[in-house]
Amino acid sequence: MEIKEKEEEIDELQVEIQNFQKFIKEAGEKVYGELNKSEQIKNLEKGLHYFI
Repeated sequence: MEIKEKEEEIDELQVEIQNFQKFIKEAGEKVYGELNKSEQIKNLEKGLHYFI
């Protein structure tokens, strides 16, 4: 019975790890997106200086 409980615990932990990895990936994509937006804004500001 103890082995079965340990296997179930391992399965639950594997699911938690997968969920955590997904969360980290999504968070990284959001951070990258925000940094990309920031860089685009900087480039836009530089471009606007030519017209002002």
